[in-house]
Amino acid sequence: MTNEITAWMNAAGSRRLTPEQTESLLDRLQLLEEDSPKYRRTVNRICEGNLLLVAKTVQVILRGRASIHWGDPCTADLLQVGYFGLEDAVRRFDPSRSCKLSTIAVQWIRQRVNRWINSRHNAVYIPENTLRAAFDMKSGKPVNKRAPRNIDLIKQAIAVLHLSSLDMTISDGDGSTTLAELIPAPSDDEKPTPMETRLLSLYEVMAKAKIDKITQELMITYARKGRIDSAARSLGLPPGCAGKMIKSAIEKCRKHVR
Repeated sequence: MTNEITAWMNAAGSRRLTPEQTESLLDRLQLLEEDSPKYRRTVNRICEGNLLLVAKTVQVILRGRASIHWGDPCTADLLQVGYFGLEDAVRRFDPSRSCKLSTIAVQWIRQRVNRWINSRHNAVYIPENTLRAAFDMKSGKPVNKRAPRNIDLIKQAIAVLHLSSLDMTISDGDGSTTLAELIPAPSDDEKPTPMETRLLSLYEVMAKAKIDKITQELMITYARKGRIDSAARSLGLPPGCAGKMIKSAIEKCRKHVR
């Protein structure tokens, strides 16, 4: 666990508010002028007192993700994004609806975090409501009422969930890189290339570097799953051997993109 995550969890424990204290501050918030100094301080105090809710929600989200795990370098970013979701919930909280802040906040946190993950770690962008419906359908859960009515659209989303993200970090033992860094950089005036073209470029680089097919699939699977041991098991390879294969392949590929 990184220092940033440890600091977050320590702050979450030391600044924690009881449900009664949170409710009292929410009542006080309704009497304050929006965006006044007191209003902002009260919002910040409520959010600081519910940091554990953000952490727990992020952990639940990551349990359903194969490519990102709690403790990964991006965890601190996810916690910060989740904090913004909590802040949205606090600012929009309506006591007249007889609903707890935690119930509403979880939805806002999930929305923010999933949108961040979807925009950075998925090879194909999928709208938030479609993405949630795809995960629900894939796990056998009832599909949310707000999900798209077009079932084919949800099935198409499921079909692309396994695609690798070229921006996913992979480690070579001494450091880390991304598959995108192993592809020749486009010129400044070149238009963005489709995902299929970028993947073909990657395979071309690996072929020129004389990377065998098993190692090629190991690199792609590692980027998709986010864990080298999981990628190795899926291909029937020993994790220790897989690490050496990745390190050697990255060194060879880098020589062809310099």
